[in-house]
Amino acid sequence: MPLLGTSRDEPHISDDRLELYLLKHSLTTDERANIEDHLLSCPFCISRLEKLQEFIDLLRMAFRVTRRSDPNRVFNNARIA
Repeated sequence: MPLLGTSRDEPHISDDRLELYLLKHSLTTDERANIEDHLLSCPFCISRLEKLQEFIDLLRMAFRVTRRSDPNRVFNNARIA
């Protein structure tokens, strides 16, 4: 599992790995278990995980609002004349 070093030279889970964990993509059962074990004892990574989850939730909410207001709006700007 790729880890990042902090200024205290302690290993932490990379943002990429935390995103994959939250989105449930491309991680083996062992990788998920390793991340969960690390999160049990690392307030720094828990905080980053919570912030990433908030960001993902905001993106999902914005997408739902956009789709409800005008389903074609998302694609209108991408169309080639």
